[in-house]
Amino acid sequence: MKDWKNVANPGSAIGEAVGVLFEDEIKKLVEEECGDCDYIVDVGGPRPEIGRTTKKNIRLDRHGVTWENDVVVENSNYEPVILIECKWLRYTKHCRDKGGWVFTAHSLLRESFPTIRKTMVTLAGSWTKSSIAMMEGNYTEVHLVPFDYVVKLLATYDIPFDWDEKDKETAHLAWERWNCLEEYQKTEISQAMVAPIRDQVRESVLDTINWDERSNIEEVKITFRYDDGSANTKIFSDPEDGLEYYKQLIGERGY
Repeated sequence: MKDWKNVANPGSAIGEAVGVLFEDEIKKLVEEECGDCDYIVDVGGPRPEIGRTTKKNIRLDRHGVTWENDVVVENSNYEPVILIECKWLRYTKHCRDKGGWVFTAHSLLRESFPTIRKTMVTLAGSWTKSSIAMMEGNYTEVHLVPFDYVVKLLATYDIPFDWDEKDKETAHLAWERWNCLEEYQKTEISQAMVAPIRDQVRESVLDTINWDERSNIEEVKITFRYDDGSANTKIFSDPEDGLEYYKQLIGERGY
């Protein structure tokens, strides 16, 4: 085990530890909800049944690009049905990059796997409204545990967590006190961290795996890609309008 006293960046170390607890609790929640259903929860690691020998939970999109996901709920044919990412951030300066990764990965994987019914991201920490809007605007469901909530939670264990980025002294103190926690206390923290979003995530997973194909269509998105490399996309709130647009454009081109 790595000597925690010799960690070069204790602020980063405790942030990573908090993020791991958050992610592990989300994985546990999803596994519990799918335990009695005919679905498989992939959280990484070797899987001989699909020929995977590595730890990474990766999927290959139709362009040949690999994407690593935190949690993937699969049907009995090992096809992805739900993609779930778990993201922790202490500072908002990285939220556009991480939000952009979710935007791109989920878009390409949805295009590549028509069995995907929902993509979701569970967030904890500091996230801007614009980064959340970017993900939600791409049909990704967002569940957020605010940074202030995490600060108050850790304060109950006498761990300061709201320090300035250059305040190394408080970061060292927080890391020291973190490493004095008992395992049961870390379990308490992980459960409490997910508490604000637990019911919403549970209900969303259950609603998706019990999906009814007769559900109403709220929006239709049509993209045409042309042989000169150009493309255009139109979005319709009325499916009939989308169908008419498609028929008209195809008819005009004589297909």
